[in-house]
Amino acid sequence: MNICEYKNAMSEIVVKTAGIEEMLYKKLNKNEKNKYKKWIPSYAIAVIAVFVFLFLQGLPATEPMILMTVYAADNDGIPLSNEYVNIKTNAIPLMGSSTIDTQGNYFDSMVNFNINITCEGLEGQEIQTITYTCSDKEVTRGNITSSIVYYVENITMPVEEYKNYKIQEDEKFLSGFYGEGEEIAHLTRLVGNSYTVTYAEQANKQYGIVVASTTDEKGTYHFEDFVIKAEIKLRDGSVVKKKLLVHSGEDAFTEIEIRIL
Repeated sequence: MNICEYKNAMSEIVVKTAGIEEMLYKKLNKNEKNKYKKWIPSYAIAVIAVFVFLFLQGLPATEPMILMTVYAADNDGIPLSNEYVNIKTNAIPLMGSSTIDTQGNYFDSMVNFNINITCEGLEGQEIQTITYTCSDKEVTRGNITSSIVYYVENITMPVEEYKNYKIQEDEKFLSGFYGEGEEIAHLTRLVGNSYTVTYAEQANKQYGIVVASTTDEKGTYHFEDFVIKAEIKLRDGSVVKKKLLVHSGEDAFTEIEIRIL
């Protein structure tokens, strides 16, 4: 082979450099990917932390534990729960009334019973005040005949003291009576649709609840279920709200039932 043929043969040989370029590109690309891979765990943790924070912010705070107890007359307190508690009239100072027409039909019936509910904060929760509301409608002497349920103060006193009681000067007076030959008189004063007690005085506040009722031909009393709302203010400023459902039982003049909703 002469020198010319050699030169022509060498000119036909192509040196492929693309492989080297590909290798360099892949290596550099791999390094970049590895760099980002190192950031993925930290980024994922940050995102999860944000979502957890937002989720926890959306959850309601844990409600303080409050024990509610119902007392009737001299009975031991009965803890309230979401199950009905049955209270018999032998444990409740209870009164009732109806108007009867000439055909023996009952109307304008009502029952008036005394119970006492107390609240106790658990796990160190200190209670400041409790407000009990039995109706959203404000009750006054002017609209009492159209009110379905309201609080009253039932007072007993010697008959002689009752005779000297200045009824006309008491804006809250609703009714009063005493039986012939009896030494004790009964007086009822209006409280309203709600009242507030402090934690210290709650054990001594036993207000009556008057409920508009119906009476059948047998003289059995019934009333529609109603709700008592309790707003419990703690000393740290927070407020716990509870609802109690009151049911008449088979005869409202014989028993009532209460449970927490």
